Amino acid sequence: MAEVNLVVDVNLEEMAKQVQAARDIIDDVSALLEDAARSVVIEVVNATTCKLLYVGRNVSHGTFEVLPGTVIEPFSPNVFGARSSSGAVGTGTEGIVRYAMDDVGTEFRVRWDNPFSGGNEAQAFIEGPNKDLYSYSHMITGGNKKVPARFVVGEKALLRDPESAWITCDRCKALFYAPGGSQGACPPTKHTDTISVSSDDGTYIFVTGDVWDPHQPKGWILGVPYGQYALHRSEGWRRCQNCKMLYWDGELNNGRGVCPSGFLNSNHAHAAEGQAYLLPYDVKTAPGLQNDWRFCEKCFVLFFEPHDVDNSCAAGGKHRPTAHKFQINIV
Repeated sequence: MAEVNLVVDVNLEEMAKQVQAARDIIDDVSALLEDAARSVVIEVVNATTCKLLYVGRNVSHGTFEVLPGTVIEPFSPNVFGARSSSGAVGTGTEGIVRYAMDDVGTEFRVRWDNPFSGGNEAQAFIEGPNKDLYSYSHMITGGNKKVPARFVVGEKALLRDPESAWITCDRCKALFYAPGGSQGACPPTKHTDTISVSSDDGTYIFVTGDVWDPHQPKGWILGVPYGQYALHRSEGWRRCQNCKMLYWDGELNNGRGVCPSGFLNSNHAHAAEGQAYLLPYDVKTAPGLQNDWRFCEKCFVLFFEPHDVDNSCAAGGKHRPTAHKFQINIV
């Protein structure tokens, strides 16, 4: 029977290609099914930022030769095997396995059917309060013995940023928007400059003040996801139109962060531009994601913690990280 896909999106397919069981694991399960009249090698791929917790199974026909795992970690697979019962005549293997996706009752369920006569079938479906956050796909081939079946569940929320124009500043270690290279305002370095500004009566006057030098890009081009919400996503992240850094547009300890750009921005307040971003946090790092990005509770920007020995905060001194670790994708 040809491959069947019910619900597929680009993000799911991208993640599924990077998360699959090793060939030797599949071969080991296949070897245990050698003598069965009907058998299926089942791979369940968790391409989400959440754990899948095994909660139950129902085998209408046949039995398990290899049981499903109790936990499937984020961005990880699990392989198990089902077969027709020994000595049974004219029966195949059919069953359902259920996984909990959160603590509010959302479940991912997979079903296979390798009958004694007729074509093979597979189904996948999600039920529960958060079902609209997820997407899934499934496939099963034809044949009688060691038939491969694959089920994939992912999140509709993006882990990739189509803009892909972010980079780390070599001086302040913050993430800044750099479609044209150096720009924005970097905390450690500044110089005095004089510029002309329009006054209230329409004339121009000259003003002298401190101007922060632009960020210096270094390292990989990075992407920041946006769009639909998902579990383990932090909301409210914006690009500052003054310093060009990614910052959290909220309030903490009666403060709203510090923007390093001065002169015409004398109150040093971040100013949002563009869209809002959603950052994955405190999850197992998926292929292509860079871990160890942290939120500074003083200036409110995102910075790369492994370089915190030489970072610089717009609020003075070094960045002060909170407990959460954020993931940014490498383009």
